[in-house]
Amino acid sequence: MVRNVVTEWQYYSLALLENWELKLVISFCASFVVDVTGISYVLAQIFLASMLIDFLLGLYVAIKFNHFRFYKIRKGVSKIALWVFYVILVSWGDFVFWEVFNIDGEKHYLATWLTASIIFTEFSSIIKHCHRLQLPIPDALILINQGAKDMIKKKIQSFFSSGDDKKK
Repeated sequence: MVRNVVTEWQYYSLALLENWELKLVISFCASFVVDVTGISYVLAQIFLASMLIDFLLGLYVAIKFNHFRFYKIRKGVSKIALWVFYVILVSWGDFVFWEVFNIDGEKHYLATWLTASIIFTEFSSIIKHCHRLQLPIPDALILINQGAKDMIKKKIQSFFSSGDDKKK
């Protein structure tokens, strides 16, 4: 049982690294918006809502297609617990960093980045659930979920390759 939970946590931890380029760009945008507007509570609400929607949609898909298994519920609950643990841990780390270096203000860049990354991961999962349920998905969401990843990857690769060309 414990070994299964650890394996699931490893899987979900690696899932955070999936599409890291797109998550990085989205996270920087989210950090900027939170920093300028000070609406971090909205980000927290979106974080909690996205986890709940993903869990409930996954449960509905499993019941509808006769794939309901208790271990899948355990996986979903352990994923939520892991995400919350990571956000709390990183928020604490952010707080300690700003206190140690005696910097005024409450900047939580790492926590905002992680929260936005988790939201995007949950967003991708929600889109997959909607696709399985044959719900209409706006083309813009599909583009964000698939096409934007390729576009950002190409821009990052071209940025780094243009830097290499200048060194030669």
